[in-house]
Amino acid sequence: MNRKSILRSIIPIALVALAAPAFADDVTDNLQITGQVMPGCELQITPLSNLEIHSLALSHTAASPTGIGARCNTGTAYDISPGDGLNYGLNPDYPNHRALAGPGFYLAYTLHKDAVGGEAWGPGADQISGVGNGDWQFMPYSVVFLGANKANNGFYSDDIQVTLTY
Repeated sequence: MNRKSILRSIIPIALVALAAPAFADDVTDNLQITGQVMPGCELQITPLSNLEIHSLALSHTAASPTGIGARCNTGTAYDISPGDGLNYGLNPDYPNHRALAGPGFYLAYTLHKDAVGGEAWGPGADQISGVGNGDWQFMPYSVVFLGANKANNGFYSDDIQVTLTY
């Protein structure tokens, strides 16, 4: 066999070897997933509405059936505080109290941190504190109406802004 014929027989083999696929080892890397659970809370308030206030009593207590609820994720500290209401101090007999506005009269009341009119719940810095566990946590509250015997018959109302801070 001459040199040309050897080359002619080797060249097709070389071309096939070059065209054959090359196999590589597997290459891996990690997909990292990270996240941070942020503090979060919800506020739920059961209003006291359509109450029948006993007008001949010097004071009358009404309690919310479920109270004020906070649902915060586990470990989140929170505070719940009430505002003054729309009519604070407008009853001249009770100048340092919240009041319901009604027909020509302001019916004074106090807000309490329990269902029986015990510990008063003042405005501003006075707060209920807790730590979330992921479930709803309800705190009772009540209202004690003062001097209802001096109030005119009719419908009375007030709105208090309640703030949950976490």
